[in-house]
Amino acid sequence: MVEVDINEKDYYSTILTSLPISLANFALVQLATVHMLFASKTIAPDELISMINEESDHQKVYCVCHAGPGKSKD
Repeated sequence: MVEVDINEKDYYSTILTSLPISLANFALVQLATVHMLFASKTIAPDELISMINEESDHQKVYCVCHAGPGKSKD
C-alpha cells in the first residue's frame, strides 16, 4: 500500500470541489461561520464531512417532502 500525504488546505479543496453546488455552499457557510466567530479555529475535515453527510440527508428528505404527490425524483 502506498500512502500519500495531503495538506489540510488541499484536503478542504478536494472535499469542496467534489460536492454538488448546494452542499458546497453549505460547507463554505459552515467554514466561514467558524472562521468569523473563532478566527484561530476551523472545522476538522472529518467533522466537515460528517456535517455535509447530515445536510445531504436533510436535503433528500426536504426534496421528497416537497415534491408533492406523483412528483418524486425516482
